[in-house]
Amino acid sequence: MHSPPAQPFDGSPDREIGSLTEFDEIVSAHGTLAGFRVRSVDLTGRTDVLVSLDATGAVFLGCAMDPEAAAQVRAAGALVFPPVPTCPSLPTGVSCTPPTSCSRACRAAATR
Repeated sequence: MHSPPAQPFDGSPDREIGSLTEFDEIVSAHGTLAGFRVRSVDLTGRTDVLVSLDATGAVFLGCAMDPEAAAQVRAAGALVFPPVPTCPSLPTGVSCTPPTSCSRACRAAATR
């Protein structure tokens, strides 16, 4: 099996949000979350913002949020992967932990 060829950098800015401060700045500057990736940000205090913005194509990886907000952004076309407390969340650019340790931790969390 061959992987697809690497794509040249198109000069577009990174569309990943990794902090609440960055989230607030992006929302203020763009007025949308469409196409953004939000990673490991606690958004429980931003329900009003989440339900009022376009989240089409957004991805929320390990972000805590109120169930109402999660349902709303899913309905708008976003992907929501809730946090798994026993699996480490890695900052961008850091290599992954060995898959077996994370898999064991995730399986243990799922059976609680």
